[in-house]
Amino acid sequence: MWRDKLLNMLHRDYRGDPWLGVLYQAAGGSLDQLEADLQALHENRYFDGLTWALPIWERALGLIPRSGQTLDERRAAVRSKWLMSRKADRSLLQEICDTYSPGSVAVGFANGYITMTINREDGLAKWPAIEDAVDEAKPAHLPLLIGVAYSKTLYVGGTMDNTATIKLPPLEV
Repeated sequence: MWRDKLLNMLHRDYRGDPWLGVLYQAAGGSLDQLEADLQALHENRYFDGLTWALPIWERALGLIPRSGQTLDERRAAVRSKWLMSRKADRSLLQEICDTYSPGSVAVGFANGYITMTINREDGLAKWPAIEDAVDEAKPAHLPLLIGVAYSKTLYVGGTMDNTATIKLPPLEV
């Protein structure tokens, strides 16, 4: 790619010269590699693009990745640990929740409690990681009050014997 750019910068009489073609091929290969390295450095400056720098950040922040943890979960853990250096307030706790699952948990303060309302199913799926991170960041004297807001169909059932079958209609909550 850089070879073509460099050759296009020359006068058209020199573009067909084989010696300049070989020279620019060598220089262009080095510049292509340099551009790729710079792009990788740029991407590793942000938490959502960490690749080769992820183990460095985990070591610096004292995190030990669990087995089976995905790359996104590890990035979220690094970002939430980084955020914990700030003052613990509602916006910090909301940002930590949004790190794991954006928009699925609403954080507030009410009557001396930290209230956390899980709005979506992905918030429930990632709840153990969210709870660990929030518990580490929140002030120790404030308890958590956790609620789940669902607008789903609730099915109610009971025990049955082998002779009767009962079908319950869905109950809207």
